[in-house]
Amino acid sequence: MIAGLARRAVVACGVSLLCGLGCAQQSESLREVNERIAYYKGRVDREPQLYPAFAHLGAAYLDKARLTRDPVWLAQSREALIRSQEIQSNFDAMKSMAAVCNYAHRFEEALHWLDRAAGAMPEDTSLVAMRVEALMALGQMDEAQRVAAVGEVNDFYVAAARGQIAMATGRYDDAKAAFLSAARAAAAQGAASLQAWALIMAAGSRIDSGRAADAKPLLEAARRLDSESVELGIHDAEVMEAEGRAAAALARYAELARRTNDPSLHARAFALARELKRDGQARQHFDAAQRGFQRAIDAGEVYTLEALASLYLEAGASLDRAEQLARRNLDYKKDLAARELLDQILAARGKNPAASGH
Repeated sequence: MIAGLARRAVVACGVSLLCGLGCAQQSESLREVNERIAYYKGRVDREPQLYPAFAHLGAAYLDKARLTRDPVWLAQSREALIRSQEIQSNFDAMKSMAAVCNYAHRFEEALHWLDRAAGAMPEDTSLVAMRVEALMALGQMDEAQRVAAVGEVNDFYVAAARGQIAMATGRYDDAKAAFLSAARAAAAQGAASLQAWALIMAAGSRIDSGRAADAKPLLEAARRLDSESVELGIHDAEVMEAEGRAAAALARYAELARRTNDPSLHARAFALARELKRDGQARQHFDAAQRGFQRAIDAGEVYTLEALASLYLEAGASLDRAEQLARRNLDYKKDLAARELLDQILAARGKNPAASGH
């Protein structure tokens, strides 16, 4: 099965396939996102003071950043949202800016925007989920649990947040129950893609607890709702790994990486290809993952610091740079995964993790 560090690369990267708890939405194609961008770009070109259009444009740019893994669209999103706020302070721009910050691993800044958004519309439960996401990443698990404990159990976002907390704390049965509650809430709203996402997360709780066979019915139920989900494909591959079908899992990861250009999926494919001693294929995926992660860093972003450090540790390469990346990552992301990554890099370099000072 794929090494834990390679898997962490997917979770650590800001392109996390959850796309942010508070911003889970119906699946969209790149064509549909581009159409939204063109529409709102036309609106703001015609009416430069139309702040709601700038807010919607910023949200569309964020969706394009998620779909393309291109940090240039993240910068465009920030610019549009700031312009919206400059014209008129408004909830939509504040909420989307919080989502941008969570995506970009600027979690402290996300909490600032969430405070402002909650002041404008406290009844929006997606803000609760986004706050939980930020708090968990900052290592404030007790506060995240307190926030998630407030709210209706049959609310999609509240249930999803509770599921993520349960997963992070190893309470896999609780996680499954919470995600199934989220799925029922989404079904009641007629939100098929959200329902599929929750079912996939419930399946993930089975896989992570060592019961991959129990994940299959959940994945099949999700497939009937959203067969094109990338997250579904990833969990299919995880089941293949659990069943010892490493070659099939590698083929699935490679196909998903080609389709999405997601460097985290290249990182997974690299680890499996190396395990299978397919050196040429491993090198190709390593290079693609490294390029993708570095591209965001070169653009001034920080959300791939942990992912690139994990990749180097998985490869046993550039460990001095891996340490630098992991230390810098702790300036922004302070959870157990970030701390353990630095300790493992230090151990690999023959240093004493206890002296790491974090």
